[in-house]
Amino acid sequence: MNIRIGFWLLLVLMFVSGCTGRQKISSGGNLADVKDTKSRFPAFLVGVWQANAFNWAFKFEPDGKISRLTHTLGVPMKVEEGSYYEQGPENSFGLYVLGPCDTSYDPNSKVLKVSVVMDYFRMEFPTDSIEGSARDVFEGPVSAKDLIWNVKWRSYATVEGASPPDVNEIDANPEILVFRKINLKEFEEHKHQPAPPVRPSGE
Repeated sequence: MNIRIGFWLLLVLMFVSGCTGRQKISSGGNLADVKDTKSRFPAFLVGVWQANAFNWAFKFEPDGKISRLTHTLGVPMKVEEGSYYEQGPENSFGLYVLGPCDTSYDPNSKVLKVSVVMDYFRMEFPTDSIEGSARDVFEGPVSAKDLIWNVKWRSYATVEGASPPDVNEIDANPEILVFRKINLKEFEEHKHQPAPPVRPSGE
C-alpha cells in the first residue's frame, strides 16, 4: 500500500470514527525526551503557535522545549507524559506513544526547525485496526514582526503492512503550512478537526 494512501486512510479512519474523551495511561517513565535548542531561543517564539491546517499546534517554553502539542492524529499531549489512550464510539480506541521532540533556531537565517517523533500508534475499530510510527519535520523562517512561521512540513509515516515511505518523494513535496502565534486560551479550547482526505494524484 502506498504510504500516502496509508496516511490518508489513517486520517479517514480518524474522521469517520471520531474521538470522544481521553484517558492518560501511566507510562512508568519519561517516554518523551525533549531537547533544548543549542542556540538562544528568542522571547518572541515563547508561547503557542497553531497551524492553519492539519491540526498542528506547539507550545514553546523559554528554553526552546515543547511543553505541549496538538498532533495530526488528534491528541492534545503534555509531552512529558508520553502515552495516551483515546476512547472512541463503538469500542474504538487509540494508543499513542510520543518520542523525542527537538527544536532548533538559527538567529542568522531566522529559521525555526521542529522534529516530532511518534514512536508508536495503534488505533482499533470494530472491524479493523491500524498501527505504525511517524516522524514529522517542520522547517521555515519566522517573522518576529508579524508572528508568522512559514513552514515546509514533511511527514515520514510508516504504517504496518504498507510500503515504506518514499523519502525522496516526501522531501521533494512538502506540505506548506502557516503557523501563527495564538493565546493560551485558544490553545486550551482547540478541538481536533481532522482535514478531509485528499486523493493522491492519479487516483
